[in-house]
Amino acid sequence: MHLVAEAVEFVRPCPSSPGDGGPWVRGWCWFYCGHTFTDVLWLGTITSVGVSAPLYACGGCLRRLHDSAWDYDDASARLPSDHWGRPVPLYAQHDSDVPVSFRRPTRRPRTPLGRLFHRFASGASVGKGAR
Repeated sequence: MHLVAEAVEFVRPCPSSPGDGGPWVRGWCWFYCGHTFTDVLWLGTITSVGVSAPLYACGGCLRRLHDSAWDYDDASARLPSDHWGRPVPLYAQHDSDVPVSFRRPTRRPRTPLGRLFHRFASGASVGKGAR
Protein backbone atom coordinates (compact mmCIF):
# COMPACT_ATOMS: atom_id res chain seq x y z
CA MET A 1 0.00 0.00 0.00
CA HIS A 2 1.39 3.41 -1.05
CA LEU A 3 0.53 6.55 0.83
CA VAL A 4 0.89 9.81 -1.04
CA ALA A 5 1.45 12.94 1.00
CA GLU A 6 -0.39 15.93 -0.35
CA ALA A 7 0.12 19.51 0.66
CA VAL A 8 -2.98 20.78 2.39
CA GLU A 9 -3.58 24.49 2.63
CA PHE A 10 -5.72 25.74 5.50
CA VAL A 11 -8.55 27.95 4.29
CA ARG A 12 -10.40 29.97 6.91
CA PRO A 13 -14.09 29.12 7.04
CA CYS A 14 -16.39 31.95 5.98
CA PRO A 15 -19.32 33.13 8.07
CA SER A 16 -22.85 32.88 6.77
CA SER A 17 -24.15 35.67 4.55
CA PRO A 18 -27.62 36.87 3.50
CA GLY A 19 -29.10 34.73 0.74
CA ASP A 20 -27.01 31.64 1.49
CA GLY A 21 -29.99 29.70 2.80
CA GLY A 22 -29.18 30.40 6.44
CA PRO A 23 -31.75 31.54 9.01
CA TRP A 24 -31.54 35.27 8.19
CA VAL A 25 -34.42 37.54 9.23
CA ARG A 26 -35.20 41.27 8.86
CA GLY A 27 -34.37 43.36 11.90
CA TRP A 28 -31.82 45.63 13.56
CA CYS A 29 -28.15 44.81 13.85
CA TRP A 30 -26.73 45.13 17.37
CA PHE A 31 -23.14 45.85 16.35
CA TYR A 32 -20.78 48.21 14.51
CA CYS A 33 -22.98 49.51 11.68
CA GLY A 34 -25.11 51.81 13.82
CA HIS A 35 -28.09 49.49 14.25
CA THR A 36 -29.07 49.24 10.60
CA PHE A 37 -32.44 47.66 9.81
CA THR A 38 -31.50 44.91 7.34
CA ASP A 39 -31.06 41.15 6.99
CA VAL A 40 -29.60 39.89 10.28
CA LEU A 41 -28.50 36.54 11.70
CA TRP A 42 -29.24 35.44 15.27
CA LEU A 43 -25.91 34.82 17.06
CA GLY A 44 -27.20 33.81 20.46
CA THR A 45 -28.54 35.39 23.60
CA ILE A 46 -26.90 38.17 25.55
CA THR A 47 -27.53 38.23 29.29
CA SER A 48 -27.00 41.23 31.52
CA VAL A 49 -28.08 41.96 35.08
CA GLY A 50 -31.71 40.89 35.24
CA VAL A 51 -32.39 40.74 31.48
CA SER A 52 -31.72 38.59 28.41
CA ALA A 53 -32.15 39.51 24.74
CA PRO A 54 -31.54 37.93 21.34
CA LEU A 55 -28.32 39.12 19.68
CA TYR A 56 -28.38 39.77 15.90
CA ALA A 57 -25.70 40.84 13.40
CA CYS A 58 -25.88 41.99 9.78
CA GLY A 59 -23.57 40.51 7.15
CA GLY A 60 -20.91 43.22 7.45
CA CYS A 61 -20.81 43.11 11.23
CA LEU A 62 -20.78 39.30 11.21
CA ARG A 63 -17.71 39.38 8.93
CA ARG A 64 -16.05 41.88 11.28
CA LEU A 65 -16.80 39.67 14.31
CA HIS A 66 -15.51 36.66 12.36
CA ASP A 67 -12.28 38.50 11.48
CA SER A 68 -11.90 39.66 15.11
CA ALA A 69 -12.18 36.04 16.26
CA TRP A 70 -9.40 35.07 13.81
CA ASP A 71 -7.29 38.04 14.97
CA TYR A 72 -7.73 36.80 18.56
CA ASP A 73 -6.68 33.30 17.50
CA ASP A 74 -3.58 34.66 15.70
CA ALA A 75 -2.63 36.82 18.71
CA SER A 76 -3.20 33.91 21.13
CA ALA A 77 -0.75 31.81 19.13
CA ARG A 78 2.05 34.33 19.79
CA LEU A 79 1.33 35.57 23.29
CA PRO A 80 4.12 37.24 25.24
CA SER A 81 5.56 35.20 28.09
CA ASP A 82 6.27 36.03 31.71
CA HIS A 83 9.67 35.50 33.35
CA TRP A 84 8.74 31.84 34.01
CA GLY A 85 8.04 31.26 30.30
CA ARG A 86 4.26 31.00 30.74
CA PRO A 87 2.01 32.77 28.19
CA VAL A 88 0.51 36.06 29.37
CA PRO A 89 -3.20 36.02 28.46
CA LEU A 90 -4.71 38.79 26.33
CA TYR A 91 -7.20 39.38 29.16
CA ALA A 92 -5.52 39.46 32.58
CA GLN A 93 -6.20 40.72 36.09
CA HIS A 94 -5.64 44.46 36.67
CA ASP A 95 -3.11 43.87 39.47
CA SER A 96 -0.79 41.67 37.38
CA ASP A 97 2.74 43.20 37.30
CA VAL A 98 4.71 40.21 36.01
CA PRO A 99 7.69 41.05 33.73
CA VAL A 100 6.78 40.20 30.12
CA SER A 101 8.86 39.12 27.09
CA PHE A 102 7.28 40.05 23.76
CA ARG A 103 7.42 38.26 20.40
CA ARG A 104 7.39 39.88 16.99
CA PRO A 105 3.97 39.54 15.26
CA THR A 106 3.88 37.37 12.15
CA ARG A 107 0.81 38.69 10.35
CA ARG A 108 -1.08 41.92 10.00
CA PRO A 109 -4.34 42.22 11.99
CA ARG A 110 -7.67 42.34 10.11
CA THR A 111 -9.71 44.50 12.52
CA PRO A 112 -9.39 47.37 15.05
CA LEU A 113 -9.68 44.82 17.88
CA GLY A 114 -6.97 42.77 16.16
CA ARG A 115 -4.73 45.86 16.09
CA LEU A 116 -5.11 46.12 19.89
CA PHE A 117 -4.23 42.42 20.27
CA HIS A 118 -1.25 43.02 17.93
CA ARG A 119 -0.05 46.03 19.93
CA PHE A 120 -0.29 44.06 23.18
CA ALA A 121 1.54 41.03 21.78
CA SER A 122 4.34 43.25 20.43
CA GLY A 123 4.80 45.16 23.69
CA ALA A 124 3.23 48.50 22.78
CA SER A 125 1.02 50.37 25.23
CA VAL A 126 -2.66 49.68 24.54
CA GLY A 127 -4.25 52.29 26.76
CA LYS A 128 -5.36 52.63 30.34
CA GLY A 129 -4.22 49.74 32.51
CA ALA A 130 -1.82 48.40 29.86
CA ARG A 131 1.29 46.57 30.98
